Amino acid sequence: MAYLVVALKALVLGSCAGFASGLTGIGGGSIYVPVFFYFFGLPIKKAIGTSLLVMVLPALSAFLTHLKGRQVDFRVAVVVILSGMLATQVGAQITTHLPDLFVKTIFVIVTGGLAVPMFLKQGDASDEEWACARFPLWKIVSIGIFGGIIAGMCGVGGAILMVPLLHLFVCVPMRVCVGTVLSAVFFNSVSGLTAYLAAGLVDLPVGFLVAIPAVLCAPLGARVSMRTDRGRLRKVFAIVLILGAALVLVRPS
Repeated sequence: MAYLVVALKALVLGSCAGFASGLTGIGGGSIYVPVFFYFFGLPIKKAIGTSLLVMVLPALSAFLTHLKGRQVDFRVAVVVILSGMLATQVGAQITTHLPDLFVKTIFVIVTGGLAVPMFLKQGDASDEEWACARFPLWKIVSIGIFGGIIAGMCGVGGAILMVPLLHLFVCVPMRVCVGTVLSAVFFNSVSGLTAYLAAGLVDLPVGFLVAIPAVLCAPLGARVSMRTDRGRLRKVFAIVLILGAALVLVRPS
């Protein structure tokens, strides 16, 4: 009976998280960490490690859908991938030496703090305006490194930082942000996952149970994203961040 309950939870929550991942480009970390921590009762560090396992395939699946819809900027993708992968390893190593409560606090501050400016921001650059803009390399490298460190520390793939930072400070259009960052989420997740596996901080059975429905639903979320108004998509992104932070906050460590 207990196994059936776990399987049903994995089916429902994995489907919802996968859809939200494809819709917002978050990759699922700020969704999966609260799911594993709150609904499956995993310790925060193991919830982070397991979220990285689950994020790999849905992120790749959703990225390919955005790629078909031409919502990916390869210049930005290459820079954030190269700058973020090593930084993710650094963040993962830092987390293994920190108290659980401190890691939980960082997660809540990062996700909750970025939700507010995303929700309040007005307007968005068009795809044509972005294509003609100067390429701010140093800003994108900084975002990749910062996002990678937080990805390794919080198990979030970096997207919860990179999407709002690229959108708010580099003026990348919201839809292009989502598709582009999903490529970085895949590589950051693989990089961080190796460190958590080595530390024994990944629940493989639960992770694979959640990953299967997530992979199937991520492309559906990506298709909806490409048809959604930019301002509405930005607000959905902010709401998902707030809900994720709230779930982690209300459960004791």
